[in-house]
Amino acid sequence: MCHASLLGMIQFAGRLPLDSIATREALRKLSTDLILFFLAGQPFIPPASASAPRHRSGTRSDKPPTGRAGSDILSVPSLRWALVVYTFLIALFAIFQFFSSQGLIYWVVKSPGWTFGPYINHNHYAGLMEMLIPLSVASALPTLRKHPSAVVVGCLVLIPIASLLLSGSRGGFISLLTEALLAAVLVLWRGPRRARRLTALVGGAVILAAALLFFWMAPRHIAERLARMGDGTHPPEVELSNRLVAARDSLGMLRDHPWLGTGLGSFAEAFPRYQSFPSDFLWDHAHNDYAEALAETGLAGGAAILSALGGFLWLAFRDLGACRR
Repeated sequence: MCHASLLGMIQFAGRLPLDSIATREALRKLSTDLILFFLAGQPFIPPASASAPRHRSGTRSDKPPTGRAGSDILSVPSLRWALVVYTFLIALFAIFQFFSSQGLIYWVVKSPGWTFGPYINHNHYAGLMEMLIPLSVASALPTLRKHPSAVVVGCLVLIPIASLLLSGSRGGFISLLTEALLAAVLVLWRGPRRARRLTALVGGAVILAAALLFFWMAPRHIAERLARMGDGTHPPEVELSNRLVAARDSLGMLRDHPWLGTGLGSFAEAFPRYQSFPSDFLWDHAHNDYAEALAETGLAGGAAILSALGGFLWLAFRDLGACRR
């Protein structure tokens, strides 16, 4: 996010964007996101007195503390359960609204899109659940390990999984399946030996129960939509074939503006001259975040994306060996 803001500032200062107004708006949104991200992370930063333990002699040790309780949201029991309950409640609300609101958000707000939960676009709700479900599962696992009889906690995870499937988002379904497969590989490969069997049994039971709950609740058109994932057609949305062509056409923008792209937020202005297919839709996005980012920020933005992904993977897996006992 910081890299994108810096790159956008360079584009805007150099008058490089094809749509300077859109770039300015994108910079304002990124600045707001950075401020909110910074403020949200402050409660989880450990105090300075706890960041470096002291020896008995009173000198401060250079070694980091073995438990990063203050810096990890999942290490605080109250926050773990707040996350699990929040995920459960928003999923339960989304399900109730889906069956009773006739497409209205909060039962009163009209929307032109395919609504689900508090979102105008059902794919955006699926994106939220893709982030919350893994965190919710990780928060509930310690309780299930210590108290195997507390399988009822699995119900708090079951409802969000079923709600994601019920949203009808094909990308959400693929992402959830990928997350489940990755979690299974990590548990079997690097997980604590004593917890592997229990984790596999509980995880499999929750996924099976969520699938059964989905098929029991889901209207026929939702189940058929997920079953026809390969053809990618649905009347209210852009066809999958056009999305693939749009992503390819976006790379034409990269070809003509290779280093810094066309400017943050300028996709809607730049894309029509590269669009190779007829469409009644206004293509304000490429429906492919990576293609759109490359088109708007060029190779410099692509390098920033790769570095951010590499940093994330390193932070995510650097302590994996310590978990194996």
